[in-house]
Amino acid sequence: QRRVEFRLPLDRIARRGGEDGPGRGPTAALVETADGAPDAEGLARLGALAAALAPRGPVGMRVLFSNTVPTVLTAALAHGLARVAPSGGRVVLVDLAQDSTALDDAFAAAELVEEAPAAPLAVGPWDGWERVRDAAGLLMLRPIEPIPAGDPSGHPDDLVSVLESLEDEARTIVVHLGREPTAALLFDVAAVADQMVLVVDAQDVVDGRVSEEIDVMSYLLPPFDGLIVLGRDDEPAVDAEPIEGASPSEPRRRRRAAV
Repeated sequence: QRRVEFRLPLDRIARRGGEDGPGRGPTAALVETADGAPDAEGLARLGALAAALAPRGPVGMRVLFSNTVPTVLTAALAHGLARVAPSGGRVVLVDLAQDSTALDDAFAAAELVEEAPAAPLAVGPWDGWERVRDAAGLLMLRPIEPIPAGDPSGHPDDLVSVLESLEDEARTIVVHLGREPTAALLFDVAAVADQMVLVVDAQDVVDGRVSEEIDVMSYLLPPFDGLIVLGRDDEPAVDAEPIEGASPSEPRRRRRAAV
């Protein structure tokens, strides 16, 4: 397992607004400047983060989740890691956060991917899924019906088959579980994931609040092998080191339109 420190540029998150505040939304906070242009520094930092999480090479399916970090931050990280995935193959971001609106702005600004024989991801049980492509070419999926918070089995019945189909058609998949996914969702996703990463606040690591959860998660979920530890300053640094011995709050409903 590895612990990777990521010093989050909180000013960028703030100027785009929170889940209820003004702004363009948090999704591109780490990859675009205030005027919407590509953020070279932000993309470089995310590239270093991805490399530190997987020093042996690119990961096919990476899953991000948290227990205390706001969904707005896990969504920005998941979106950013998908944007810096290696070129040369299809990249897909799958949003499975419960009752989260953190990626609504990205889905609203993207183009719907219509059902057609030559359409991307034409193979698979896609009836219950919203599929869009953004201006950068990133393909994004999420269930049309939101995943209800607090329902132990409240995620799509076809989830595993959808993820398996994606593995056949995409080189890189980033799955966003947001904050406090249920055990059932964690276990189902872990069955097909290559890497599961817990996002935690640096203070929780210092205080030892996540130590027991890390031990339990490591035992129960074989793909769990990393932490992203969010620092509180704006210095552009990413450091990685081995760790010994990871778990997942924040409900809201989102409005969906069927594809």
